[in-house]
Amino acid sequence: MFENLPILSQLSPEHQKAITSLARVEKVAAGSLLTQEGQSGDELFALLEGEAVIELINPKKGVRAPVSTLRSGELFGEMVLLGRKRRVATVRANSAVTIAIWPADKLFQLFEKQSIIGYRFMMALACELADRLEGSNRVLRTAAG
Repeated sequence: MFENLPILSQLSPEHQKAITSLARVEKVAAGSLLTQEGQSGDELFALLEGEAVIELINPKKGVRAPVSTLRSGELFGEMVLLGRKRRVATVRANSAVTIAIWPADKLFQLFEKQSIIGYRFMMALACELADRLEGSNRVLRTAAG
């Protein structure tokens, strides 16, 4: 079930088990809100099966607009691990999805007890966020002409 999560690929099987054992897994119906922009949150999510859309509120129109699609293996809500307690985007299930949910406090407790797990996980997260930023920069450069 967790085999398709790239963020775990840099961890040993033992360390992967330590992280995955903290997650609860839920099946969610298509159309359901998984997170809502502006609401507080203290959980990290991984999309295990299905597809979800990321939506942002358009400040000029006051309506949500889709900006990206999440696929199996991708994380969302990761900003909670970087100190952000408010959701920066809405995530909605495009199809029936299966998600893994980790309480941030449980992850931090594990990272404090086994710092090598925390270090490797957060380095993998940093690499993932850097890739996303690079992709966003390409989009902005293209839009700027």
